[in-house]
Amino acid sequence: LHRHEAGLSTGMLARVLLLAAFPMGLVYLQPDLGTTLIMATVVFALLVLAGFRLRLLLLIAAVIVGGFFLAVNLHILQGYQLQRLTGFLHQPAPADCYQLSATQQVDCYQLAQSKTAIGAGGLTGTGLFNGAETNNGFVPYAYADFIFSAIGEQLGFVGAAVIVGLYAVLCFR
Repeated sequence: LHRHEAGLSTGMLARVLLLAAFPMGLVYLQPDLGTTLIMATVVFALLVLAGFRLRLLLLIAAVIVGGFFLAVNLHILQGYQLQRLTGFLHQPAPADCYQLSATQQVDCYQLAQSKTAIGAGGLTGTGLFNGAETNNGFVPYAYADFIFSAIGEQLGFVGAAVIVGLYAVLCFR
């Protein structure tokens, strides 16, 4: 894209999308929807930064949104993938977790414990590697999807804000 700044045509857009679709398709077949979505976000950001016309970018965004709704309605996405994408929309209260199915109880417990860990960090945190919630296994997957709960507990609000700020600088650069 950098070498073809002057000739950002529709044909160039099609080539870029096809080149990106192949590895994204292979990653999706793993199945690794999260990495696929990150790759798609990076490709879209590159198209924006390359200077493609707004009309083309809006068309791509509309196709992506339409494709997502189509994938949901045709059940291309697995149930757990859809739950991971939409879980933030309907979070049960911790007291209601016991009325859910066993799988939903695990998700509810994970979310409730991660919120507790972040709250335990307070303003300055418990100290690096000193988080009781994350070190004692109360947040079962603190090393993976819920790494921010470990950061929030051990480094507190200040440390978490610094981490988010560093990510913002990275994205800006």
